[in-house]
Amino acid sequence: MLTIQLRNLPESLYLAIQKSAMASKRSMTKEAIFLIETALKANHLSVNQDSPKTKALSELKKLANQNPSPLSLEEINSFISEDRNR
Repeated sequence: MLTIQLRNLPESLYLAIQKSAMASKRSMTKEAIFLIETALKANHLSVNQDSPKTKALSELKKLANQNPSPLSLEEINSFISEDRNR
């Protein structure tokens, strides 16, 4: 992983990231990465398109759209509960 260092970060921005991180239960680093990725995606700029994780998620989304589950969410939850009670 690469590293970035921010100098002269305004205190108000630091505190806003800290507050957001606490609300989303992420570390400051993970929250900063999330916010940067979100901003880049909003501006239609590519983010991590070549990563294996992104490719796998993309493939899973395609499969989910091609083969929707014949079971409802309630049925799936029922099966999970039934299995946990064994």
